[in-house]
Amino acid sequence: MKNYLLFLFTFISISLSAHAQSITDYHIGDEYTSTSDMIRTHVAGLEGTIFIYTNKKNIISSIGFVPSLNGHNIEKVSRQQFRNFIANLQGMYGVQFERTFENERKKQHYTAKLTDSIIAVTIDDYEDSNTAKTKMTMMINKRKEKKK
Repeated sequence: MKNYLLFLFTFISISLSAHAQSITDYHIGDEYTSTSDMIRTHVAGLEGTIFIYTNKKNIISSIGFVPSLNGHNIEKVSRQQFRNFIANLQGMYGVQFERTFENERKKQHYTAKLTDSIIAVTIDDYEDSNTAKTKMTMMINKRKEKKK
C-alpha cells in the first residue's frame, strides 16, 4: 500500500508538471478556446496568474500576469525578485527593457518591443528600505500600427 501511494504521488506530480503552462505558449492573435481565462503558473521565476483576454472571435488580444495565487490579491515583490523577473523576461523573449518614470503617480514602467506586440511591466516605487516590497503587473499588448 505504501509503495502504491508513493507511485501514485510521483505519477500525479510528473503529470501536473508535464502540463504546466508557460506565458510564452500564448501569443497575441492566436485563437484561444479554453473557458479558463486565468492560469496559475510561474512566469520568469515568480508564481502567479496569467490572464488571457480575447475578442468576440476568441482571438487573444492581450495577456496579463500578476504575482497572485488567485488573480485578485497581488503579492508584493522585493527588489531582487523584480530584477530577476526582468532578467528572466529578457532571456525568454530576447529583448531589452526601457525604463521610464511616472513621478506624479510614483510608478516605474519597463517596456520592450516584440515583433508584433509590446511587453509592459509596471511597478510602484519602492520605499527607501532595502527590504521593501511593491506591487507589480505585466501586460503583453498588440503594437499599434503607425498611421500613414
